[in-house]
Amino acid sequence: MLHNAEEEANLWFAANAKGREMEGHSDEMSKRKRWIPPETGVLKFNMHANWRYAQLQSGMAWIAQDYRGDVKHHARDVFICSPSRLVAEF
Repeated sequence: MLHNAEEEANLWFAANAKGREMEGHSDEMSKRKRWIPPETGVLKFNMHANWRYAQLQSGMAWIAQDYRGDVKHHARDVFICSPSRLVAEF
């Protein structure tokens, strides 16, 4: 369990370091319209949340794809009593 925690921490730090390197390219990235595959051996996760004010419900869906665009995992669910869009997104 300790080894897994250490590995997860290292991956988290590596991912955040890449994010800081990419901050200057945010304008370029926002102009891209197509899906960009991850590196070989890495899964790319896309998530979306939806919130309905009248019912105070929210839903979330996610999908994980490999470098070829093949779907490896996906799920969706509905949650109740979400007081705001921010809570639904969180």
